[in-house]
Amino acid sequence: MTKAVRSTRLKRKSAGASSMTAVDLNSSITSDEPTAGPESSQKVVPTRPNTKRKKSVSDTLHVLTTGLTDAQTTRLRRAAKQVSTTGTTISIHTSATKSTHSYTHVVTPVGKDMRASRTFKYLVGLACGARVVTPDWLFECAKRNTVVSESPYAVKGDSATPTHTLERRNAGELFTGRSFYLWGEPSCWDAGSAHSRDDLVFLLQAAGARVVDELPEIEDDAQDTESSEPLRAAKCMDKDLVKVPQKYRAQFALPISDNPIVLVDTNSLKSARCSTTMSAITATTLPCRTKSWLFDCISTNQIL
Repeated sequence: MTKAVRSTRLKRKSAGASSMTAVDLNSSITSDEPTAGPESSQKVVPTRPNTKRKKSVSDTLHVLTTGLTDAQTTRLRRAAKQVSTTGTTISIHTSATKSTHSYTHVVTPVGKDMRASRTFKYLVGLACGARVVTPDWLFECAKRNTVVSESPYAVKGDSATPTHTLERRNAGELFTGRSFYLWGEPSCWDAGSAHSRDDLVFLLQAAGARVVDELPEIEDDAQDTESSEPLRAAKCMDKDLVKVPQKYRAQFALPISDNPIVLVDTNSLKSARCSTTMSAITATTLPCRTKSWLFDCISTNQIL
């Protein structure tokens, strides 16, 4: 075979191969079949539905009781033991302690108006964001052997604030970021009131406040004296202010600011040391408030 013939045949084979390659590439683009490549070689793993049960936010319900007789409390404990929902335990507390700021429910008796008496434990429960219900809620839980909705058994509010209706609130949200200084004679706080100083500190902390041990030294920020309307203390303090000398009453009308709030025990105003201490307070712009104001704030979940 001559060199010319061999060269001719090689050219024909090369041309044929090029023609076939062009057809194959063209058919692969127009074909409905998926193009083979690195992505198509990966296995498609079907997603599986998540069948796992969501874990409860709290495995234990802390129920604080108030206003119940011993017989009612005993019956309530029996009902709590009967509830055997999966992963849920109901713990009954008859006293508010510093170790527990996580009460989930307050159980209290009510009148025909579905309002409860405003007890210290009732206020602690509100400060903790607890749901306030009647004893029938827990009895129904025991009857159905599960935790039922609180709505049919929800307490409307308390008798001290008859125009306010309770709403859901978050734990410790009312006084978050605020500081309090408690002024008063220790003997007056503890002996002259149904609530001791330690009780009030506990209540304030449950509501998110920070309690300071010393009277802060705040420079006098000139108050706005151009206002046409004189400042007036909150109405809830009217009875308390009867015990306050006239020269100190303006301090109870000062608006709440970023400065610490002075919670005053009005019984201590009879003390001989009252004049010196109150003079130091009035030399600043620290607003003064009474216990009645504190209780109404927690009842209504607003700073009055």
